[in-house]
Amino acid sequence: MKLKAVMDTNVLISGILWRGVPFNLLRWAEEGRLRIYTSLEILSEVYRVLHYPKFQQYIDNQQASPGELFAKIVSLCTIIQVDQVVKGVCSDADDEKFLSCALAGNVEVLVSGDKHLLDLKQYQSVRILTAQEFYQENIHKIT
Repeated sequence: MKLKAVMDTNVLISGILWRGVPFNLLRWAEEGRLRIYTSLEILSEVYRVLHYPKFQQYIDNQQASPGELFAKIVSLCTIIQVDQVVKGVCSDADDEKFLSCALAGNVEVLVSGDKHLLDLKQYQSVRILTAQEFYQENIHKIT
């Protein structure tokens, strides 16, 4: 069984820049054990965030450019079209793109480090978990 999830921007960025649980989740995607669904709107945010000056030293440590790291993230994701946009659910409307993507992809888990999303715990059929919770819940299915 292949796992499916939507990951928010901070999980994707953490996974590409540092070792740790988000890195392990990206590795699962690389190995074909996890399918990460995303949208053009999410990828646009990831691209913008990778260009923040505060991340430059970590990008330099990998001897890569923001564009190269962005291409790596894109290669690990399945891009889907979002037809229906969730509105008025999160206290931060900017986070609703992740819920919209999860619903559009019929994905039951949104992996997030964002307090606004995590406080929801669930929206319709989508459970909202931290990277650690998702990892712990699925590690036995992966190995």
